[in-house]
Amino acid sequence: MDYKVGDLVKLIHDAYIFIDDKAFMIKQGQTAVIIETIDDGPDLEVFSKGRRSYWKGSIKICDEFGRFGWLHAGNAQIL
Repeated sequence: MDYKVGDLVKLIHDAYIFIDDKAFMIKQGQTAVIIETIDDGPDLEVFSKGRRSYWKGSIKICDEFGRFGWLHAGNAQIL
């Protein structure tokens, strides 16, 4: 994974960020800062057992509105 904490990313697709049990829409073209990444190593305790393999390679972001949530990394590109 090429993403690092502190990278500025731009969304290349409309997507959802996941905060606790809620999902919030974030639109294509919006920007965010990466605050955490998940690669193939650590346990994914923040996700349910059934979703852990799907979310490997994800990033936690702070979006333009100050929301902190998880985003699938395939929806963002580094600026």
